[in-house]
Amino acid sequence: MALRPIKDYLSPDVRKKIADVIEVNGGNEVFFQGNISDGTDVLDTVEALAWGNDTSVPAILRSLAPGDVVIHNHALGIMGDPEAINESCVDDLHQRQVEKIVLKVIVWLG
Repeated sequence: MALRPIKDYLSPDVRKKIADVIEVNGGNEVFFQGNISDGTDVLDTVEALAWGNDTSVPAILRSLAPGDVVIHNHALGIMGDPEAINESCVDDLHQRQVEKIVLKVIVWLG
């Protein structure tokens, strides 16, 4: 099964909110928490939890619950080395049954 474009997984309101928050943050990284509609695979709510700079953003995990989705953008469009991901953060997300979406470039939200 082929992957669909990322915008197919985000409601129009969520795409606009993410784009607006990133724009207000000067294009820098932002960490979001979101929820998926019941019975769908579309993210229909999102809230910014942390604002970062052009290379990083704090991962705010304490308010996450099972089924939540976390999203953050990479301001420079560089995904980086997968080995460099903080393993304790990934383990915590897994234990909380939280999904993760990383947006490489804002134009995907179009």
